[in-house]
This record gives sequence, C-alpha cells and structure tokens, in this order.
Amino acid sequence: TDVPGQVRTLAFWNAGKQLGSIEYALKGTPCEEVYDGEPCHYADNVKESFPQDPTLDRLGIRSYLGVPFADIEGRVIGHLAVADVKPMPDEPIGTSIFKIFAARAAAELRRTRAEANLAESETRLSGVLRSAMDAIILLDSDLTIRLFNPAAERIFRCEAGHVLGSSF
Repeated sequence: TDVPGQVRTLAFWNAGKQLGSIEYALKGTPCEEVYDGEPCHYADNVKESFPQDPTLDRLGIRSYLGVPFADIEGRVIGHLAVADVKPMPDEPIGTSIFKIFAARAAAELRRTRAEANLAESETRLSGVLRSAMDAIILLDSDLTIRLFNPAAERIFRCEAGHVLGSSF
C-alpha cells in the first residue's frame, strides 16, 4: 500500500475458502521478517514468537512459512506465505518448491505491474497526441498510416478512419 509498513493481499485463503483482499500492518507479524528479504519458517509455536499478532491466536495458527518477492533490482515487493493450524516441518523439498512458486508469483506480479505502467503511458501519450496542435501522422515500415491525430484531420480535411491502414 502507499502507507509505510502496511500491506494488502492479492489473494488470501482461510479454511479452504478464498477471502477478499485484506490490509494489515506488518509490525509484529512473521511477515515483517520476510520483508527483510529472507525466507522465514516457524515449524511450530509461531504465536510465541509474535505474541502481538492477534491473527495468529484468532485463527489458531501454529506454523508459518514466508518467502519474499523481489523486483528486478532486488527490492522486496511482496511475499508468498502459508500458515497452518498444525506444525509444518522444515523439509528442504517443500521449502524449495515453495520458493519456486514464490519466484513464479513474483514474475507474474512484475508482469502485471509492467502492463499497468505501459497502459498508463499509452493513455498519457494518446492524450498528448490528441491535444497536439501539429498534425502527427505515424507510418510503419511499409508507409502504411498507423496514426492520424485530430490536428492532421483538420489540416488534411479527412477523418482518421478513412486513412488509417492505407498507404501514405
């Protein structure tokens, strides 16, 4: 979130049911340790290590495993975590598989963020092109008209719909 120390879930399941997005403060939770950039595993009695986290007690959580997500610069941008009402043994194969899922989820998060940034940039560029006072015509390598802004429509006295896709 935009609030320092506050996070929002993208997906959250409890007792086999997907719940809506939730926001919570990281301070005093096992998730806070994951945001330091390292995997975090509590095989049992996690609530003893985090007595100020009311969710652990309320849900009866005994074990926790969390793995950070990083952006391409290595900054933590999120995490994948699982908590259980039973002990969760420290098994290298399970932790390794969880790290693979976390890496895949991190890649997906980076992809969706990149798509959102691209869409925002395209919207801004489209606004600039529409409001430009000069005629702007974009041609591809075959000299086919791919963009014809409103100023070009006024100057050349023809609608973009009539010229887009035709040869210059």
